Amino acid sequence: MLLAGACSPSRGHGAGGTGASAGPAAGGESGGTPGPASTLAPADNAVGRGRRVEVRRGAFPPSEGSGVVASASHPGVLWAIRDGGRSQPGRPRAALYAYKLVDGHLAEVAPGRRLRAIPVPGAVDVDWEDIARDDQGNLWIGDIGDNACQRRSIKLYKVREPDPATATTATLLASYRLRYPDHDPGCRGWDAESLFLVDGVPYVITKTALPAVYQAARLDPGGIAMLRRIGDLGSGSTEPILFPTGADLSADHRRLAVASYATLAVYESSDPSLAGEALVADLIGRHARWTVPLGCLLCRVEQLSMVEGVAFAGAGHGLTLLSERHHVWLVPDGAYQR
Repeated sequence: MLLAGACSPSRGHGAGGTGASAGPAAGGESGGTPGPASTLAPADNAVGRGRRVEVRRGAFPPSEGSGVVASASHPGVLWAIRDGGRSQPGRPRAALYAYKLVDGHLAEVAPGRRLRAIPVPGAVDVDWEDIARDDQGNLWIGDIGDNACQRRSIKLYKVREPDPATATTATLLASYRLRYPDHDPGCRGWDAESLFLVDGVPYVITKTALPAVYQAARLDPGGIAMLRRIGDLGSGSTEPILFPTGADLSADHRRLAVASYATLAVYESSDPSLAGEALVADLIGRHARWTVPLGCLLCRVEQLSMVEGVAFAGAGHGLTLLSERHHVWLVPDGAYQR
């Protein structure tokens, strides 16, 4: 995906780049054989696996992975989605992709398979960009991308989490159309790639140089609900957070992770008692407490990290990232809490 959302009048190359191989990995839906892992040490050069960012090259064979979230019911399982485009045999676009991490390593999600594609009948992948989870364990798919700068509305799909080992399809519970109250100049809406939920309410972050956060407090299955802008995303303590590509809220609702091609930012609430919109305002209204560089800010396309998804890995504060370059990143909390 382009760094500057297509609704942006000025486009350019974006943030990212890690030095990891950018080539696609061989292997089918079963997951193939992941490439070698590379390690990125944090700024203090700490050693030990719990203090380093690791990149599992080629661990996600399908192209254009665009969002990821941890399962609420199946420990270690992650659910990924892909951008819109042409489906291939065994690799549908409008589908959930299940894979599993155990102690930082890819493991079988079903006997003999490290990856499973589970279609979502009734859903259409126009431009799926992020996936989130509500407190009941349902999955929410954000069809929120707008590279062509032409969408009058976006859509959210609410899906019952399937069994990653046995399900052949996922059950679509509801779909909701949303519209922005404003728009990027010259466009019909905003490009966005980041979705998270707080107390069952979806929030969308625009993919812009000055990211804004919109709330979908009112959802209408039969019509189009209006989003409400609640504020701007705070920057990092020393660098801006530009053109975010993914977001996730921790299970304890204390932290919000936002990824871009160049930076992983983690925001922390100042008050554990906050909930709902007050919690979101508190998280986004301050500088990110921690940031992790993911690569260059302005560089050639082949050097970009292409990190599109971020998820808290289970109940803790460790993170995993998903790159369009087929790579899975592992970011233990010790790699950014320094």
